[in-house]
Amino acid sequence: MRKRLLSRPAALAAAASLGMTGVLVTVPSSATEPTKEASTSVKSMSKQVQEFDDVEGIQAYGTDGEGNVVVVTLPESELGDEGVEKIEAFQGEYSNVEVIEIAEPLQAYAENQLVGGAGYATTGEGVEGAGLCSVGFTAWDPNGDPAVITAGHCTGDDSMTTATRTLPSKDTAFAGEESPTELMDPAPMGTFGFSQFGGPGHSEGADRDVKSTDIAVIDVDNPDLELLPQVTDWSTAGDDDLAAGIETNITAVGAPQEGQPVSKSGRTTGLTHDDDLDIVDGWSRVGVSGTDYRWVRGFAANGLEGAPGDSGGAIFQGSTAIGVVSGGTPAEGGNESFLWGTSLVHALPHTDGYTVALFVEAPKVTTTEVEQGARVPGTAPAGAEVTVTPVGGGEPITVTADDSGNWSFEAPQELGEQEYTAVARQGEYNVSDEASFAITVVEASDDEPTPPTPEPDPTDDPAPTPTDDPSDEPTEDPSATPTEDPTTPAPTDEPTEEAPAERELTIDPRRVSVSDFVNEDEGVNITGTGYAPGQVVELEVFPQNDSVNDFTLEGTADENGVVTFGVYGTNAANADVYLGTYEVRVAAASDDDAANAGSEAAPAAGAYAAGDADEPLTGSFEVVADEGAAPGEDENGDGNLPRTGTELTGLGVGAGLLVVGAAAVYVTTRRTKKGQA
Repeated sequence: MRKRLLSRPAALAAAASLGMTGVLVTVPSSATEPTKEASTSVKSMSKQVQEFDDVEGIQAYGTDGEGNVVVVTLPESELGDEGVEKIEAFQGEYSNVEVIEIAEPLQAYAENQLVGGAGYATTGEGVEGAGLCSVGFTAWDPNGDPAVITAGHCTGDDSMTTATRTLPSKDTAFAGEESPTELMDPAPMGTFGFSQFGGPGHSEGADRDVKSTDIAVIDVDNPDLELLPQVTDWSTAGDDDLAAGIETNITAVGAPQEGQPVSKSGRTTGLTHDDDLDIVDGWSRVGVSGTDYRWVRGFAANGLEGAPGDSGGAIFQGSTAIGVVSGGTPAEGGNESFLWGTSLVHALPHTDGYTVALFVEAPKVTTTEVEQGARVPGTAPAGAEVTVTPVGGGEPITVTADDSGNWSFEAPQELGEQEYTAVARQGEYNVSDEASFAITVVEASDDEPTPPTPEPDPTDDPAPTPTDDPSDEPTEDPSATPTEDPTTPAPTDEPTEEAPAERELTIDPRRVSVSDFVNEDEGVNITGTGYAPGQVVELEVFPQNDSVNDFTLEGTADENGVVTFGVYGTNAANADVYLGTYEVRVAAASDDDAANAGSEAAPAAGAYAAGDADEPLTGSFEVVADEGAAPGEDENGDGNLPRTGTELTGLGVGAGLLVVGAAAVYVTTRRTKKGQA
């Protein structure tokens, strides 16, 4: 359908009568319809529209793939009489011209969409020059107002107060080192609401101090910005539209996980990847000069590329936000680049209520027809709160998706098609796009299925036909003595099912030399038996010295109900830090007592009886100097049982690393092979 410009009074009248804005009305502009078609080749089309090229209200032109030339304009009031006349003349000459009217001039969406990984510049009153950093993740302040999570050292110990986005096409990730940085916005993105680099008050902090971190928040007070819970892949930086190239939607915040790929996005090196983390929890000295170093709790990836200016950028595993870039070293002298990240699960509590913004998938229904009184099923993110609202009025219905993401609500009694909208919420401020759907309600069926009549089992020996004249005479010698072996056995007090196996804890060896303890093929095996297959079991180890921290690990019982953990030290160069006693506690995660997991106080060895299915299993092992060790000593201390090297082979495979000051302990979990309890 061709869209024709009207003279201004006629156009306004037509629009008012139809209540329309957006697309011009189609009417003939002259008594004679044109028969000539405008060329749709790019070169010819450009020449044809040159006659009204200077009309400021013309926003775009092109072809629609169906042989038409399409011209996009602002409303007639913005075109002026000359512009209207030129366009009408163009339409009057050609039969294949369409005109689309839009309300406002075209804007690059990148100008108002903010995503993780974008670059920004910091400035402060009385401070010469500016700093360059990267957005980690979009966020919410405690009141639900928009914010950004980034690195604390980007504020220069609070000397930098304002953050303004930089132009992606001029950032190093796209333009290279030689390009001068340019600001993207005339107005700042916002101001820093909190920052901490090192200990509280930007102090140096300390090794193993849980208060040492590198985190900052920016309160986004620019009303033109729309914050998206996504991370850019930097593929569209040349168009200054980072939101057009998204690497991932952020759906969760979590602790760093060993054994999973890790990615980073920042203004200097863009999007980079590594296969795995090398440290999942520890402390590092991060410097901003040759003399100013601060302690930061976080994690590390040896091989994940980063560079100055990436600070504060997003670090994530899949769709889970795990941290922001704190520091690192480049790849030099045959060594890979090394990146240190601030752990969000430990840093966010310092911000007093700021949370990462999450992407919430819109809810869906999984049927279009239901009976009266039945339930309408749907899917949504696990644990999300789903609010369903009838279109045209009615009380909203709120339900919660289960752990598998399933939810439902009761269908109305009114027959026919019913329309609804639905949104899903996670947390206080994360809301999905609105979904629309319709269901058709039909009458409930009154027919109840008739159960099938069972076929009689034919007997091999049918009963004899009764005689017409039964015998009146009793048998002469009835048996008065009951049989000694009745055919039906007497009930017993013991159940026929096999009783569950008792839980037992084995620690092998109980006493280990320090040289064996720092050998990844040796170490200590901690085995629990008597669990249900597939049951999650938790190990806690409480070192009784000041060199190694407590740690916790979960494992899964195998088909025989056995779970085995391996523990060994990694700092062979300073092995003596491991000397001492280690209290051990193993419990099923589903047991009531598992709620106390993570307690800093170690339970006394033997506090619970082995085999009690409702209580954790406890014990201990000791790391001793080489001259005091008795290799092969069994759990009873009699030295009769040799170490079984096959049980310890593979310790460290899939391990989770916990840095603990001068020492580090690897903790592994392995399923014992069938028959090897």
